[in-house]
Amino acid sequence: MGKASGVARRRKKIANHRYSTSKKLKRLRRSQLKKGGGINCDPIRESWDGKKSLRKNLTSMGLSHDPNALFKKEQRLAEQKELIGERNVQTNTEKLRQKLLNNKKKKQNVKTRNQNKLINDTDDRSIVQDATTVVDKLEMQASVPRVKAFRFGPDKVKFCAYMIEKYGDDYESMERDKMNYYQESAGQIRSKIRRFLSIPEHRRVYEKAKELVEESLNS
Repeated sequence: MGKASGVARRRKKIANHRYSTSKKLKRLRRSQLKKGGGINCDPIRESWDGKKSLRKNLTSMGLSHDPNALFKKEQRLAEQKELIGERNVQTNTEKLRQKLLNNKKKKQNVKTRNQNKLINDTDDRSIVQDATTVVDKLEMQASVPRVKAFRFGPDKVKFCAYMIEKYGDDYESMERDKMNYYQESAGQIRSKIRRFLSIPEHRRVYEKAKELVEESLNS
């Protein structure tokens, strides 16, 4: 029996088909941004509006879309003068100043247009309130001191405790010890032991173990 018409064509089409995952990822990213799901910062996620673009959302929150725009170009020119030399820069300063003035005027016009659009979309009071609340929340989060979660592994804890018990502060003899498998220098061992003693959990365990050993020896 012969094959049905179109079977070979359909098989070739299926074999040659390659699904582009990048398009799917772009769609997922866009949908997450609209919902605010891909944002890790809580205050920004709470005040995120899916109907607005990224630039409009950040401007309404009082944040900058382009951090480079905050730095003045005049400061960059001053740094270039120090590097290149004043002689080569003096000839082009007037032209650069004119360009900067023109760029500033253009930027001011663009800013005024964007501000007018935002004002037409929403009231000024709501924008200012959202911006102040988001900025205040971010400042509060930044001011809270973070707890250091760094901890040594069991092997490093044993190594540090062994070296302290045997040599005390003699880091050069620690460097020559057989337990120094990784051939660390005296400075590396010193920084490791200081870090070990700066962590209160490790230090408490070490001191308790030392007290128990001393009590057992005295008894």
